[in-house]
Amino acid sequence: MSFPVSQASLQAVGTASAAVGLERERMERTAMVIGTVGIGFALLFAALYSIIGSPISGLAITAVSVGLAIGLFALRRGASLVLVANISIALTWLATFVAVSRTGGFGSPALAWTFLLPLLMFSVFGRRAATAWAALSAFQIVTIFVAERSGQTWSSDLAPGELDTLRLVGYVGCVAAAALALASSDSARRSAQTALDQANRALDRQRILGDMHDGVGSQLLGLLVQARAGKLEPTKLTHGLESCLDDLRLIVDSLDPLERPFALSLAELRDRLDSRCEASNVTLEWDVALADADSAGLISSDAALQILRTLQELTNNALRHSGAGRISVIGAPATTNDGGGRALRFEVRDDGCGFEPGEVSMRGRGVPSVQTRAAKLGATLRFERVSPGTRVELLVPLASAGGDRRAP
Repeated sequence: MSFPVSQASLQAVGTASAAVGLERERMERTAMVIGTVGIGFALLFAALYSIIGSPISGLAITAVSVGLAIGLFALRRGASLVLVANISIALTWLATFVAVSRTGGFGSPALAWTFLLPLLMFSVFGRRAATAWAALSAFQIVTIFVAERSGQTWSSDLAPGELDTLRLVGYVGCVAAAALALASSDSARRSAQTALDQANRALDRQRILGDMHDGVGSQLLGLLVQARAGKLEPTKLTHGLESCLDDLRLIVDSLDPLERPFALSLAELRDRLDSRCEASNVTLEWDVALADADSAGLISSDAALQILRTLQELTNNALRHSGAGRISVIGAPATTNDGGGRALRFEVRDDGCGFEPGEVSMRGRGVPSVQTRAAKLGATLRFERVSPGTRVELLVPLASAGGDRRAP
């Protein structure tokens, strides 16, 4: 009997959405600062070129400032940040060609702008966009150089002394713009990280409250109701309190700030289950080998908690209800059912009385609770009657098991 469940954890979706939203906010904030400063620089250089004697260059640079202003307006109206940024950079790239053609070719002070374009894109979008514009800037420089070496002559609206002045102003402007872009990007990134940390803490609090309410709280409430009704047998009280203590231990383990290895948490669970099985004269066979998956960092703390709780609950159910003399817990790397990805396969098997899969929920086996935990893992849960006893398989896709890791 198989129980396919959801492929997403609500907490993972919440964290991922927060990370995406904050990263978008960081990029837009950085782009707005750079665009505003860019308008000021463009107007300054347009005035300088026009006053010194190159009105065509000044007009081209003015077009850049107008394009930036339109882009910022469009960005505030919800336009695509990628589209606005690329159009703005493209205008600057084209304006550079115009200014170079009017101010001495390869020796033009306007050529310094080409080094600024990839850096601006990197500060907003990262390496991929910066690489693309670095290639286009290199193409522009090489093209102008080759044209000049091939005999191309460039007109110059400016005298040598004026070119030197503009070259100095251009270099200083590029350095200042680069420093400002990096500072703005770093400030926006720190703000986004702070907000993301706050979102993560809120999610952690929500998870802890949920764990306490749905786990320990519900069990204690059930014990209280039975006690008030006079129906709480000593054995049920013992089992209930043991379950509460187990849940508390797992919750505390999941809050370990050192991000303990999953293998260590499994070893601690084994020790607890082993002592419980020994007290019930049941042999526990443990064969869990997940070092590769653990060392790859593919199991998040929340996913580890859900796996541990599921194994704990399945083992406790077998102890209480199956009358088994032997319980086996097996875990190993596997592939998903469609063979398309890595997964972890766990199996809890006993040699007890067995059951019909359709009757499992009526025999106190806690299937709904186990299904809920499996759903948080994006896992598939399968119950099977064997001879003798029961076999339960949990298949956890690693993409889901690691999906709720905190974003950097």
